[in-house]
Amino acid sequence: SAPADGYQWEVRTGGGPGSGSDGLGASGSTTTDVTNDGASGLSNDIDYSIFVRGICGSGDTSDWTGPTGFRTGYCISTSTDGTSYFSNFTTTGGVSNISNATGYAPNGYGDYTAQVVSQVPGLSVNWATTTSGGEVGTAIWVDWNNDLDFDDAGEQVFTTTSYGYNQSGTITVPPGTPDGSYRMRIRCNYLNPTPDACGHRKSV
Repeated sequence: SAPADGYQWEVRTGGGPGSGSDGLGASGSTTTDVTNDGASGLSNDIDYSIFVRGICGSGDTSDWTGPTGFRTGYCISTSTDGTSYFSNFTTTGGVSNISNATGYAPNGYGDYTAQVVSQVPGLSVNWATTTSGGEVGTAIWVDWNNDLDFDDAGEQVFTTTSYGYNQSGTITVPPGTPDGSYRMRIRCNYLNPTPDACGHRKSV
């Protein structure tokens, strides 16, 4: 049965539950029969663990359960195979543009968020990929509503339907998009002609 006085929880980057402020990201408690709550003040792109215990009465609690791990920010995209990868990504026609010649990134993921392409809402930028290795599927996403995922309608701005080499196209900034920064993700996959934004690609 549910504890009489709700639940207590801690979100941590380190340390055990109840061990103090070191490693504590957030904490809180719920009232009787409430089994959901929210944690504020967490940092993006951090691995956290959550611990929970029941409050059975004044000074009477259950043992802590956990840890249950989760990550804030964007999902992970990794690979253990470097046979095929992007060796260049460029844009043209923007207010500012990207020219990013690279090699294979460790674990198949490169963080190039310091590079910026910009454009006025309603207008487009041209893009092009250069691929090293064999034929791949290619896809591009933009998180237009900044909710830390690429799942919403219109956020997959390009995808192939079959394997190929170099790709090119245009991305139109939706009219009415507020000024700001928006995360773009570009992925290739030699095992999938329509790559997913998240997950791990292993060698076979």
